Amino acid sequence: MSWEAQRYALTAFAISAAVTCGLAWANAWEVWAVEPMAPLFSDLSVGLAAIEEVRRGGDPVLANPLDPLGRTHIYGRIWLLLEPTGISLDDRIWIGVLMGLAMLLAGALAARPQNARQAGWTTLLLLSPSVAAGIERANADMAVFVLLAAAGWALGPRARAGAGATLFAFGMVMTATLYKFYPLASLAALMRGRSRGAALAIAAAGSAILGAYIWRCRDEIAFVLSVMPSPLGYAARRAVGAPIVLDFLGVGSPWYRLIPMVAGAAFLVWVWLRPIPRLAGPYSARAAHYFLLGVAPWLACHWAASSFSYRGLLLILALPLCFELAERGRGMDGAWKWALRLAPLWLFLAANPSHLAWAAKQLTAFAMTAAGRPLNSWNHYQLVRLYGLLAQTAAWALSFVAAALLIELSRPSLATWLGRRPAEVETRSE
Repeated sequence: MSWEAQRYALTAFAISAAVTCGLAWANAWEVWAVEPMAPLFSDLSVGLAAIEEVRRGGDPVLANPLDPLGRTHIYGRIWLLLEPTGISLDDRIWIGVLMGLAMLLAGALAARPQNARQAGWTTLLLLSPSVAAGIERANADMAVFVLLAAAGWALGPRARAGAGATLFAFGMVMTATLYKFYPLASLAALMRGRSRGAALAIAAAGSAILGAYIWRCRDEIAFVLSVMPSPLGYAARRAVGAPIVLDFLGVGSPWYRLIPMVAGAAFLVWVWLRPIPRLAGPYSARAAHYFLLGVAPWLACHWAASSFSYRGLLLILALPLCFELAERGRGMDGAWKWALRLAPLWLFLAANPSHLAWAAKQLTAFAMTAAGRPLNSWNHYQLVRLYGLLAQTAAWALSFVAAALLIELSRPSLATWLGRRPAEVETRSE
């Protein structure tokens, strides 16, 4: 990896790392619309405390008394395999810093900007509130991100990676899946470009491994689900637009969680039947791999109403494809030109709906106070709801852009699996 080839990526990493370290040093996370938790790297503390509890002979799933906030361990047994390493709560700071730097470096290298403009977009995404929230908590999604980025590196620029690279990528995806189940959707990247039999084998192997793990730990998983925050709570569905709309209108039925999933599925079918020519391929294999690795699991969480703000960091893996869209827009006229040239912007907007709503609310409150009309508690409550409604609905709408691109990337493979002739696939892609 030469400096000349990676200088823009390493520059974006250096700037984002310096700014993030400054935020942590000054404890100024609220500048980035991130509400800090004590202690720093609080989510990492849960896992480290769990390892110490196992070392003492206890079961951290049932009780985790060494955690500073008294939280039980909910990240599965795979994390506890680190117990022989000897790490403990005393190692929280250096492990948290290492996790943050690894995530920023993996994101910059995956984006691989080729000029100053692309480096600017990469830095913006690496400094987004969604990433800052994950780093401040040292959340497990950062480890998932690094594993998925490693899978993308293994798949490389070839449409169909070799057996060794595919096996390594499969191992990375499944390790992330056993840690947090949602990365199973990233297997779409390994299935793309494969024959129907090979694709089914990859999907079956991944599902079988996850199924066996869930069956073996079924009692523990059932208990963990019973103590986790309710999926109907605002925090768990903050990235889903339709439930927010209905909540704003006072409709409280839990069935409204089905709305974004049904609407999303209907939209995918519609895009498959009526492709959007401006979004049609071809795209480079490298960009397609990273996009599927990051966006497929994010979209699954998003539409299943279980996406937290820091999970937006997965969208950084969509940057290579967005850079290709932006370059395509340079040769167009009209609205499509700017829609494509600003393609990386939707990543920033989709990743940070809650934080952008918070920032807009703060600016409005400041302006009203400066004008001599400070907000009372009722105005403040309504303002939070209004900005939340607008931001979440916008993010939900932007998720359909990601879905349309996902279909276009998968169209040749899907058509082949459905038995269409290759010539028809190529004509349809054009």
